[in-house]
Amino acid sequence: MNQDTHNPLTRPSATLSPSDGKRDGVRGIVPRAGAITEAVVLDALRQVLDPEIGMNIVDLGLIYDVRITGSEVRVAMTLTTAGCPMSESIRSGAELVLLNLEGVTAAHVELVFDPPWHPGMISQTTASPSV
Repeated sequence: MNQDTHNPLTRPSATLSPSDGKRDGVRGIVPRAGAITEAVVLDALRQVLDPEIGMNIVDLGLIYDVRITGSEVRVAMTLTTAGCPMSESIRSGAELVLLNLEGVTAAHVELVFDPPWHPGMISQTTASPSV
């Protein structure tokens, strides 16, 4: 598994290996080889942080759609603001973690801004009063 250790938007993850679905202490459930599911994609995207807020893009509610076709993953996501200066870094960080998933040969992350993001989209399990 290739990782970009220079990208500050991604956290290092444990190495994926063919498994029988046992828990991996860092990433949660490790999929069986070739099993690309929406849950696996979302788990991988939790490694990508919004650097201004310090929260991952999934729990922030930035992921709008995940489509998996064979070994190709397409994600539609938004940002907290349309003029975010880190937009390309966040988008490419998301593509990078997807391409590092076993069985993924192509990943496309599209930025969309409709509907616009608002703080009510933050996961209730991770929301804090300061956001």
